[in-house]
Amino acid sequence: MVIKDAPELVKAYEANVQAHAAPAHLYARRSSAASSSAAPMAQASGDVHGNRHSKVYRVPGCKGYAGMNPTSVIAFATEAEAQQAGYRKAKNCP
Repeated sequence: MVIKDAPELVKAYEANVQAHAAPAHLYARRSSAASSSAAPMAQASGDVHGNRHSKVYRVPGCKGYAGMNPTSVIAFATEAEAQQAGYRKAKNCP
């Protein structure tokens, strides 16, 4: 799409795209064989997983970490990153 002579409209479109792109994550299809090994790999990597709906995050070792719905998960590198994004740690996490 090319918009000329409407800078305010361009800014509105850019803001909309950025707002929707921020929480987006890459989709990766896993085979059934890969699914069974995905949980140990995630725990080993130390990923922090947040639930985009409840704004609660879990770390490896937390109850429910491996069973999170993949369509609801947002991955963070650290707990500080999750907290900065407005997430809180699950109450049943150590």
